[in-house]
Amino acid sequence: MYRYQLAQSNEGSIEKDYQDISLNLTLEENEYFNNALISGFVLQSNGKPVEKALVSFIDEDNHILGCVYSNEKGFYTFIGVKLNSRIMIIVEKSEYRKFISRWMKVVCENYNINISLTKKCNCNTSIISGHITNNGSEPVGNIFVYMIFFDSKKRKLFINTTATNQWGQFVFYKVIKGDKIILINDARFNQYNKLINIAVQEEIYNLNIKLMRKTNNTIIEGCIKNTNGIAVPFAHVVLFRKNKNGKLKAVACTRCNNNGKYKFKDLSKGNYVVKALK
Repeated sequence: MYRYQLAQSNEGSIEKDYQDISLNLTLEENEYFNNALISGFVLQSNGKPVEKALVSFIDEDNHILGCVYSNEKGFYTFIGVKLNSRIMIIVEKSEYRKFISRWMKVVCENYNINISLTKKCNCNTSIISGHITNNGSEPVGNIFVYMIFFDSKKRKLFINTTATNQWGQFVFYKVIKGDKIILINDARFNQYNKLINIAVQEEIYNLNIKLMRKTNNTIIEGCIKNTNGIAVPFAHVVLFRKNKNGKLKAVACTRCNNNGKYKFKDLSKGNYVVKALK
């Protein structure tokens, strides 16, 4: 990237021999001098270009730095990102699943990033994805994330489990309509609990989650056994808190160990009930 903008002098005219003329120029600073040039193609999974896809660039504060559209060949270009900044790229177009990149640090002047979009299927399910960071905005990798939901009659409890990758990202696929509870219960952090209503199918529901470190030492623990008094290893255990109206609200989820023992830490005052499933 050039430091100054291209400039042109006034017109000069040489009309006779041995004539001297002066053509001076004033160069203006290029406001994009410390920016990177990011370009590439938005393509379908079969290699065909995707025209008029919206390509957005997001900074660490989740502010939109700018947006561009891909042309008829699927090509896009953007020069609004400062060097040494961290960004995420989001690409959207109707009939395609939203693309969300991992966070990347911009250290070079030129980047060529090709993006592949997948068409939405007619499977009547959605996706819940998320990005987890700590209170220092660092990604939290290898942490368990639980999705809890009941059947249509509110009688049967289901639990799906996944874990974040090294960049703090997670995803639940084939999510049907209805209320879903996303729980994160880790010994290092305060419990995270969010209710998501999946009302529109074939959509991606994206969560940006910041976890705070725990500060107290309250504990509820116990052992899961069968009717013969034998410990049940690795059962899913959900902790519910009873509110003032007597209703139960799921606040944490874990798995017991091979001896059937479980433990919940750092709990606030209140009345609790534990339910287990295997």
